[in-house]
Amino acid sequence: MMSKKMVQIIISGLFVLTFSVTVYSQEKKQAKEIDPSELQKDFDTQAEFPGGMNLFYKFVYNSIKMPKEASENKVSGTLFVRFYIEADGSLSDIKIIKDLGYGLGEEVTRVLNRSVKWKPATLDGAPVRAMYALPLKISTIY
Repeated sequence: MMSKKMVQIIISGLFVLTFSVTVYSQEKKQAKEIDPSELQKDFDTQAEFPGGMNLFYKFVYNSIKMPKEASENKVSGTLFVRFYIEADGSLSDIKIIKDLGYGLGEEVTRVLNRSVKWKPATLDGAPVRAMYALPLKISTIY
């Protein structure tokens, strides 16, 4: 395993919403498709990691253990992951949309499965399920 000084994980950008966002109101129990361009109008509040995104990025950086194969092959690029933030703040249905291989997708999934609960998005004052896609720029430095 490589030391943290030899491995740099750069997490680029804020959350990127892709395709459409599906939300489920606890009250109505019905799914409603929301166009991402209308997201700001429809959600009262966006889901957020406790302490903000900088703390989330630190959590990911400190938790990732670079797979040996990825380090040996000097893998660099952007991995895309999609997940749901449930109405209770837990993460679910974590899927790697674009993997870089060499065990990186599995490692990112492992880290996200360990995440603390988030503050969920709200719609009409009630917590709702929201889908997010997040780009993670991975770079090994020697």
